[in-house]
Amino acid sequence: MSSKFKRIIGAAVTALLAFIGLVATTAPSEALSGSAFKPGLIISDTVFFDYGTMSAAKIQAFLESKVPVCLVDDGGPTCLRQYTETVVGSVAIKANLHDYGLHLCDTVPASSGPILASTIIYQVAVACKINPQVLLVTLQKEQGLISATDPTTYMYKAAMGYGCPDSAPQVCGQDSNKNSRLFWQLYRAAWQMKYYGHPQGTIKYYKPGAVHNIQYHPKTSCGKTAVYVESQATANLYYYTPYQPNTAALNNLGGTGDSCSAYGNRNFWRYFWSWFGNPTVGVNLIRSSAAADSPVYLVNLENNIRYLLPNDATLADFKALGAVGAHSNTFVNSFTNGGEIGSLVADKLGNRYMIASGLKFKLANEAQATALGLSWGTPPILTDPQINTFPNLVFAKSPTTDQVYLIQGTTKAPVESAELLKALSVMGSTGIVKDSILAGFTQVAAVNELVQDSTGVRYDIQDGQKIQIPSAALASAIGRQWNTATQIETAQLSKITTAAFLSGPTAGTKYFISEGTKHLATTTMATAMAKFGSTAKVSDSYLNRFSTGTPLESLLKTSTETWYISGNQRFKITSAQATAMGKDINAAVLASATQMATIPAPILMKSSSAGTTYLVDDYTNRYPLASSQMSNYTALGAVGVVPASYLSSFTAKTDPGRFVNSSTDNLHYYLVGSKRYRVADAATAKAIAPAIFTEADVFGSLPSLTSTELAKYSVGSTTSYVTTYVKSASGNYILENGRRRQVLDTASATAALTTVPLASVLSADNFSSLPLGSPIVADNSMFKNSTTGGYGIYSAGTFYPMDSKFYNEVKASVAWQFTKSTGSLTSASIAKLTQGSAVVPIGMSNSVGYLLSATGKQTLSDIRNVVANPGAIPAAVISRIAAAPVAALTTPFVVKSASSTSPSYLVTNATKRQSFDSEEATAVLPLITNSQVFTWPQSAIDAIANGTTVIAPGSVVKVKESGNIYLIDGWGSGLRVTAKIAAAFGSVTQKVVTRAQLTGYNTSGVLDWQKVVCGNSTFLADSGTLLEMDANAISKWPGTGQTLDSKTCLRLSRSTVHVGTLLANGTKKYKLQGKALRLIRTADEYTTLSNGQTPAALVSSGLIASMPKGNPTSYVVVAKDTLYSVAVKFKTTRATLRTLNNLTRDTLTVGQVLVLP
Repeated sequence: MSSKFKRIIGAAVTALLAFIGLVATTAPSEALSGSAFKPGLIISDTVFFDYGTMSAAKIQAFLESKVPVCLVDDGGPTCLRQYTETVVGSVAIKANLHDYGLHLCDTVPASSGPILASTIIYQVAVACKINPQVLLVTLQKEQGLISATDPTTYMYKAAMGYGCPDSAPQVCGQDSNKNSRLFWQLYRAAWQMKYYGHPQGTIKYYKPGAVHNIQYHPKTSCGKTAVYVESQATANLYYYTPYQPNTAALNNLGGTGDSCSAYGNRNFWRYFWSWFGNPTVGVNLIRSSAAADSPVYLVNLENNIRYLLPNDATLADFKALGAVGAHSNTFVNSFTNGGEIGSLVADKLGNRYMIASGLKFKLANEAQATALGLSWGTPPILTDPQINTFPNLVFAKSPTTDQVYLIQGTTKAPVESAELLKALSVMGSTGIVKDSILAGFTQVAAVNELVQDSTGVRYDIQDGQKIQIPSAALASAIGRQWNTATQIETAQLSKITTAAFLSGPTAGTKYFISEGTKHLATTTMATAMAKFGSTAKVSDSYLNRFSTGTPLESLLKTSTETWYISGNQRFKITSAQATAMGKDINAAVLASATQMATIPAPILMKSSSAGTTYLVDDYTNRYPLASSQMSNYTALGAVGVVPASYLSSFTAKTDPGRFVNSSTDNLHYYLVGSKRYRVADAATAKAIAPAIFTEADVFGSLPSLTSTELAKYSVGSTTSYVTTYVKSASGNYILENGRRRQVLDTASATAALTTVPLASVLSADNFSSLPLGSPIVADNSMFKNSTTGGYGIYSAGTFYPMDSKFYNEVKASVAWQFTKSTGSLTSASIAKLTQGSAVVPIGMSNSVGYLLSATGKQTLSDIRNVVANPGAIPAAVISRIAAAPVAALTTPFVVKSASSTSPSYLVTNATKRQSFDSEEATAVLPLITNSQVFTWPQSAIDAIANGTTVIAPGSVVKVKESGNIYLIDGWGSGLRVTAKIAAAFGSVTQKVVTRAQLTGYNTSGVLDWQKVVCGNSTFLADSGTLLEMDANAISKWPGTGQTLDSKTCLRLSRSTVHVGTLLANGTKKYKLQGKALRLIRTADEYTTLSNGQTPAALVSSGLIASMPKGNPTSYVVVAKDTLYSVAVKFKTTRATLRTLNNLTRDTLTVGQVLVLP
């Protein structure tokens, strides 16, 4: 990958992150503190839209100062100071602009050839009336183009970050003209900035002059804060990058913050400060930077009008609008002149305000304006944010006499006491108002300590607070004139704290003031009533003017109700309840309903710390709550502890089981933690808790909560209800008659229910305490046990378990006519079903043995030779399994699994015997009726008991440990043989086995020679072949003739050659006589001997060598032979020789042939 391509990819990623403000890009260091950042005013409108701050030449000089030398080493685009492109013009891209018909920017013509980037930036700034400094800072914030010495192509494609969605950064710049990318990005981004604030624009969610919740980061978990957006320009930045920097980002302006930091708007503010100065100056007040004494104007950017502030006094009146900002002469002169501004202004709705000392006073009508010497006419119009910047004028001070007046409507009332003014000053600000204007207000009586609100309620001002004076008598007692109370608007007077308690000059005793009477409050009661109001400290003399009432102990009342106060809580009480508690209800002290509302009134109560907690419904019924369910009621507040007699006075009800009614809209809810969920209907409620809903009016047995009480629970869902169909990751259930019935799958629910309910908003986990009922399962379903991992079949009302291995072998089979469900049931649910026997791969049904596999059911004729104790296959199961397309099997037979590495097994005598090796496995096949290997499911193979290793009958093996050699005879015996005899059976080199591998074979038998019996015939084994012996020759051969198993005989190769008493080996022939071989010396002799006999059978040299040797049939006399020497040589006597050869004398001649015995 080229270095250029790597940089393009890296830039693409950085561009995306910078666009959403998640990269802390570098910037020149500056003496700037993050504490100066104001999220509601990142840049003022006057700065943002001052398009005359820089000429093209100044922009070029700025670019050159940031990158003195461009580095071009890879053929890519050059840096911004040298970059040129042929501008396509704004008309060419109008289809890509929001509402082109609004003409938010002037037309930029196409260029005849390449022009510098600085010229393009200038042209766009002037066309769209946007400060070129804003464009420069955005180019840096988004792509770092200002400081890039060797930018990539992508950096120009995404220069302003416009058209670069977070979800698909790869599309950034794809629709731009490749020869005019910079202009494309600049003009479209600037157009969009103008569109954000246009009255006909559709984007309003960061509208200035309002509070908006702005996040710190795309992750909502990072939080957000309310921000009062003060300028359209700031709103524009939030539309572009909708995150504000958090404290961590602001604490490290030159670097990174934390995982919740976003940097886009911080970087914009920081770059602007570093390069061009404070971006927030001149929010409302501007002057030309051409001269220090240039006139100051108040500008309204909404209607593009400027109003001249004629002098310093007027400037002082409008000081609330902030400092004066110096702007380009071009920008200042772009506004329409609105004339001079004075003390009277208006808002967009036509309301008039008098402005004085940075404060505003709303005028009632034109007559009042005239009385104040102000011209109603057509005053300068201020924007709503500008009007809202001015605090309200409440007190007016004469600049000549320093007299302060309370200004209300058209009147002014002198405030003659500094202490009283201090107490009243919380109502609003004091401003200096010209005497000429003050003269226009009607002067009324001076403000005194006794004041009244708009409804006539009187208060006495003491200790900076107001004390309610309910009667003229009390007013007189404290030295006030009832009829001379100063009337103050209720909204203003409410800003002064109302004292609920009085205390003397020394700390300690506190009195609650009720109806002008003071009641001694115990420490306990004072604590409970702490939020009734503040305590005014007064003189003893003042305090003594109040009559003394009943001391406060535990009873308070409002105009309609009486309350028992205990543990900083209140409990509504009746006369009878008070009497039962030993209280005098007539001793209750009156408090306002507002005051009483500050003491919590719990609806959860108990009579002792260890007692049952009750939910008390409207002080009428008490519902016991299970301790295990209390976490679902804690949202209702703390539990109040009350006397047992109080609690027992309520009607006893049953535990509501977390169900409640709404007393306001007759809806019904189920409580879960701190949330409430609407219950679909009465049937649902009864299904969940039938013991609770026994009345005809199903919900009539429930407690009712007020809207205030219900509001303590957040609404779990506004679209879904609690129904009887509850789901969870561990299983789905139908709630029915107080039980949970697990649902296997949708098909099961559909088959069992008339109508399947909508899924409940609550998961099944919320109802885990309900007992289980029988599950809902469609007939003839195969499914998983989610607890054990096993499987089973549900058929005809019974569940039949299956091993998971067996299930997986047959699940895809069409022969198994069951529905293979993707659902599952837990062991606990399955236990609720009638349990049947396990479905096994080998078993019996109606006395017939079967193998069950993916191909269907196959008959096993002698199943007890397959498994000793076959299980019963349920009739309901076997009847739905199709017959396999294979014939019935009878043992022995050979099976293996479908695995390529599976060994083969001989199945016989209720065992499976693994073949010793593949050679033996092959050798076994011809020895059984079904001379093939059947592929069985592994589970079926596993069901057969393991037997001993099988070696094919007729094989010869050598035991590793002892060296003994055995001829395997049948399926379970081994005949010990010598190496020579082994060779006779064709085994010169024996297969080596261990003693363990011969376990189960009877090896006590010995084969002493190679004469064996197969069936009714006797054979001579020679070189691996059986030669059948003539019946009359059997006894003449050595050995006893060991009878072999039929399978061994079947395995051994048989020759068609019969064996009598004549043998041949090579050119020699022999006569078996006396169980010894006699060499037949001549052909004539053979002819004579074979007459009427089986011809000589050709045998191996090994056989000849192994047999005893007798005399030759004849001997040819040689020189020096005597009859005696011949007799000795052939172990006979002269007499025998004389007899055999008809000799009459013992003389021999050379060449004479003697017949030998």
